[in-house]
Amino acid sequence: MDIAFIGLGAMGRPMARRLVEAQHRVTGFDLNAAALDELERAGGHRAASAKAAASGAEAIVMMVVNAEQAEAVLFEAKALEALKPDALVILMATCPPAKVKAIADRVTAAGRRFVDAPVSGGVVGAEAGTLTIMAAAACRFGYVLATRRAQHSRHCIRYCPPSGRSLDDSHAGHVTRPPHRAAKSPRGKDRPDREAALWPSPSR
Repeated sequence: MDIAFIGLGAMGRPMARRLVEAQHRVTGFDLNAAALDELERAGGHRAASAKAAASGAEAIVMMVVNAEQAEAVLFEAKALEALKPDALVILMATCPPAKVKAIADRVTAAGRRFVDAPVSGGVVGAEAGTLTIMAAAACRFGYVLATRRAQHSRHCIRYCPPSGRSLDDSHAGHVTRPPHRAAKSPRGKDRPDREAALWPSPSR
């Protein structure tokens, strides 16, 4: 799959590298030239702009800081219009539901598919491939594709329809850790370990 990856920070770099290792064609963009050098050494490709990275791509992954950066990438830098028709737009920043919905509406109006997919686990989880990804989409099509992107890792994917619900669902305040980190309950039954700090804000 031809994937544009925007945001090669401390978490984005290992995530992009894993996609390369899974035999996807990954073209990255970041303002940090050293991050692009690292992606190239891993077998990925560098682009001079977000629009160039997205040109003809089947999916764009945005590991950015907030909704404003995502809007700048998609609309101001014109990455959205450069994508292949029916491309998948995956937003991995933790954003307010109203902001996510506004972005999703513009993405779908342009004929692309949107997945709201914030992550929990920080830099350690990104390096180890053990992030928890809360994937919310208007239909399971986007969720299935996003899940396939992570099959080569140990990431835990949780489906939270529709877009924007990843921050606004009934489990707000707790996230289930990946299955391999399950703990034992007092009665001896397996139970998911819970994470009190739901939305960490690590440097991406």
